[in-house]
Amino acid sequence: MAHADMITHLSEELILRILSLLPAKDVVVTMVLSKRWKCIVVLVPRLEYDYAMYQYLGVGSRFLRFVYSSLLLHEAPVLESLCLKLYRKSGVLDIGVWV
Repeated sequence: MAHADMITHLSEELILRILSLLPAKDVVVTMVLSKRWKCIVVLVPRLEYDYAMYQYLGVGSRFLRFVYSSLLLHEAPVLESLCLKLYRKSGVLDIGVWV
């Protein structure tokens, strides 16, 4: 029995809506799903970054680099929300650059 590929037929608007509900690191992971998604990921209107998750995974030192690079790649015409959950004082200096 063949399974239907329903994701391929989703509208760009619906994909963006779904992706906007995910943390930024999970949004980036979806880029491997297809070439189409790779183009859509940079248009997500809501971004959430949480340092605690990176610290939990043992890659806390990469957090600021990830935030910086993903914001540089971001192309949404409007950024509806940007949530930064920081747990280190050094991150405060970067906020001025990001905003």
